[in-house]
Amino acid sequence: MASSCTFAVSARASAVACSAAGFGGARRSAGGILCLSLLCLLACARAPSFDLDGSPAGGPREVLQRIHRNALLMNSLRADVRLTSEHMPQSRLARADLLFARPHRYRVQFKTVFGNTMAVFIVRQGRADLYLPMSNRLYQGDLTARGIRELVGIELSAGDLLETLSGIFHLPSDAELLDYQRAGNDHLLIFPWGQGRREIRVASDGVRILSDRYRDASGRPVLEKEFQGYRMIDGVVLPEEVRAFLPERQEKLEVYFSHQAVDTPWEEEDFHLDLPDGVERLPWIREYR
Repeated sequence: MASSCTFAVSARASAVACSAAGFGGARRSAGGILCLSLLCLLACARAPSFDLDGSPAGGPREVLQRIHRNALLMNSLRADVRLTSEHMPQSRLARADLLFARPHRYRVQFKTVFGNTMAVFIVRQGRADLYLPMSNRLYQGDLTARGIRELVGIELSAGDLLETLSGIFHLPSDAELLDYQRAGNDHLLIFPWGQGRREIRVASDGVRILSDRYRDASGRPVLEKEFQGYRMIDGVVLPEEVRAFLPERQEKLEVYFSHQAVDTPWEEEDFHLDLPDGVERLPWIREYR
């Protein structure tokens, strides 16, 4: 079993073998959910360790390579998550248990402050299932932003929700890069996003993503995500806190990882629901209540 010891970000990470599977992520889409995987850069090879003590990345390509290599150091992730949202009653939802595994599989078990399971959310190979045990209902198909708002109090796409809850980040390729700037010692990567743009700010080490902002065609911010409190866990650089904010709606979701463990054992059954008799199956389009 992999250790879950936490080290300072400036510590040297030990080398960890990567698999040929891609890093799971999800694309923002209006119509539904589409999980992406990054191509494995080193097939069954040993991934390099990171030394964040004064080796700044030289440019956008090296920044993207470092972020991708960091992601490839991890084949699975378990995390205990604390949730805060002004639009989400704390008596209703307070924490979540997260499991991520390659290729692009997620299981999120949402719980109340009393420890009762309120919802189980599973994404595997582009399919999203949400089971509500209290009403014995199963919602399947395309997960909508409105449905997510009913659950966590903020209208996010499925991809943004998974990224916020896991801290696992997917970046476009350098071929899609629109512009590159230096913001002090930090790197600013700008990519096209619909008719607008996406601005990703990365620390000088080229590994720690600090913020991810989406702007519309007029330059107005649509979605802002911040990643804070990075730490080294079993050789992987991971954020301790993630915040998602919708400026126009003034909706915010704050996530704090009280525990993270890399490459712990898991079973394929973890990504399947063991449903009781009489479950009511409904499409996402009806929006759960």
